[in-house]
Amino acid sequence: MKQKIAMMAVMALFGSMGILVRHIALPAPELAMWRALIAVVTVAVYKLVTRQKIPWGRIKGEMLLMVIGGVALAGDWIFFFKSFQYTTISIATLTYYFAPTLVMVGSCFLLKEHPTLQRVVCFVAATLGLVLIIRVSGNTGPSTNLGIACALIAAVFYAVIVLVNKFVTRTTGIDRTLIEFAIALAVLVTYVGITAGFQAGSLDLLGWVCLMILGVLYTGIAYCVYFICLDKMTGQEVAITSYFDPLVAVIVSVTLLGEPITGVQILGGAMILGFTLFNELRGT
Repeated sequence: MKQKIAMMAVMALFGSMGILVRHIALPAPELAMWRALIAVVTVAVYKLVTRQKIPWGRIKGEMLLMVIGGVALAGDWIFFFKSFQYTTISIATLTYYFAPTLVMVGSCFLLKEHPTLQRVVCFVAATLGLVLIIRVSGNTGPSTNLGIACALIAAVFYAVIVLVNKFVTRTTGIDRTLIEFAIALAVLVTYVGITAGFQAGSLDLLGWVCLMILGVLYTGIAYCVYFICLDKMTGQEVAITSYFDPLVAVIVSVTLLGEPITGVQILGGAMILGFTLFNELRGT
């Protein structure tokens, strides 16, 4: 029960992340970079306090996979944060949750999983849900469409992370998190340095506070708790609790931030989440 409550708390944090992002006036790549930096420090401190060493000899054969995962993580965060700049948090998050559907498709090719009738039906239904969101959002202008496109690109990167990490079997969750965060940080520092440059000096006090909370609590601590709970929960329990993320995101977007959402968009989001959850529960 403790693990379930902790996992639900982590998902609630992920879902409410948009509130913090709205108060951090940084370009998406630099925001992702600072998130990665603070998270790396937080996870590293956790490992030092708990006296856990990274078994480099055992995991060196999986480093290439984790490098790919780290690069994908950088892309995921950049485009997910960028989607918040162009559309509402609820629409961005619901679109982003098309990622499990992409994982399902990718599994058929990379993991040689058989595309059953159930998976085909769930894929078609989730895709129709995405179409509903896009068609209604298309009436609000090109900016919203760009936000949806960014969320979809982030979903593709997330799917890559999930699929790649299915082949990482000798590295523990927290070690994998630290390594992939560090790789993402290296990518993001390089990207920010050669493009827009560093603009964190322009942040006000509220921006810095939100940035620190995002990095320490919402990323470093949250991911540590996530992987600790993951080892002690069934696949079905994880599948159910993970849907607290988009639920909280929609509630926060509509009630606290006053962002608009239509009934058709809610239906589309429900189709994406509902059929994806159905497929995960039936598959566990």
